[in-house]
Amino acid sequence: MASGIGDFKMNFSVKEAYEYNHRMWTGKGDRCTTIGDFLGRIPSLDLIHPSRDETILDAGCGAGFCTRRIARMGGKKVYGCDRAETMLSQAIKHEKEEVLGINYQLADITKLPYSEETFDTVVCIAVLIHSSPQECLAFFREALRVLKPGGMLIVSTMHEALYKLGSANRTGQSSWAQYRPLENKWLAWLKDKNILWSKSRQFEEIYRDADGNLFVSPVWSHSMNLLMQLMKKAGFGMMNSQEQYVTEDVLKACNQTGKVGYPAFQQVIAWKAKKRR
Repeated sequence: MASGIGDFKMNFSVKEAYEYNHRMWTGKGDRCTTIGDFLGRIPSLDLIHPSRDETILDAGCGAGFCTRRIARMGGKKVYGCDRAETMLSQAIKHEKEEVLGINYQLADITKLPYSEETFDTVVCIAVLIHSSPQECLAFFREALRVLKPGGMLIVSTMHEALYKLGSANRTGQSSWAQYRPLENKWLAWLKDKNILWSKSRQFEEIYRDADGNLFVSPVWSHSMNLLMQLMKKAGFGMMNSQEQYVTEDVLKACNQTGKVGYPAFQQVIAWKAKKRR
């Protein structure tokens, strides 16, 4: 299996990637087929312990891989929203085939179509790698708005270690994903001005699953520290975080090879403050 990016050039948007380059996600059903399933999605869902009276939102639900799992965990009501019509239509198709009571809606996570204090938990898994720092901040503000007092936000993204010069995923030492930095002139301006999110950077990604499918898309590298700073700026109080490391078992499960023992995914958990009595 080739692991290098070669002469590939990024010439399309994130939305186009999910509309026309979607088979890795729309064809998997409920199978765990990517490193992100094992190290990003499942660990994030393990943080949720819904009771029967809880309402949960999967923001950026895609084809519903996580949304269906959340619904089966027993929450009172589960919602999912996504801006990619191709992905969302697949989620709706699954809902018709197995009715779990999920309410899906076409929407951008930076402009959530829900009332204030609707949800007990909001999850955003493998989504913010496709969002600029400003879009991340806009989402965090929206998440705070739609969460009930004391509600929890769970965010999972790829770890910044993947994108560092000399990393396994920059040098071809790992087959499951490769990254090459994209030029972004406005980021240089932000750095000169010492703006908070100047350390974020865009890359082109080639991502592989266990079936040999490729997903190609522009992505953002955001540090855990930056995400937590933006959450604080949006108004969240208490926060926690965790990292997920590449292991031989995970690589084998996804038919991949390469280096192990380095962090590849991260989860950041934040809580909305409770109202004072």
